[in-house]
Amino acid sequence: MSAFHPLRSVPIVQHDRQMAEPLRAQIWAERMRSGVWLLALLAVVATVLFVEDRLWNPQGQLIEARVIQSGIRAGKYRNTPIVTVRLADGSVREVQARWASSLRGCQSGDRIALVQRGSALTIGVKGCNLTT
Repeated sequence: MSAFHPLRSVPIVQHDRQMAEPLRAQIWAERMRSGVWLLALLAVVATVLFVEDRLWNPQGQLIEARVIQSGIRAGKYRNTPIVTVRLADGSVREVQARWASSLRGCQSGDRIALVQRGSALTIGVKGCNLTT
């Protein structure tokens, strides 16, 4: 005598199992398609984050300077945050900031991080948050 198996004895379950067999390949294909889309989405997000990091943190030589004054220059289309700094060699330069928040807390005499590429200067990621 064979052992009683509750799922094999119910005709509805056997019918559902027979219907699922032909769809197994389709279910597998849909799961694979979803996985590929998920990987593509992750690749796009990683690429955007990498490119954004390169835009905001340009490659160049990191230098420090002393703030002489900071302020906002009125422009034709918008007001431009600007800081006047004294470099280590004694020269004085005006550096335009991308955002006013990068100059938040800058006072005369503070140290500021700058990125130099060629002769161009931009405010570094740390801004005026260096310890004096």
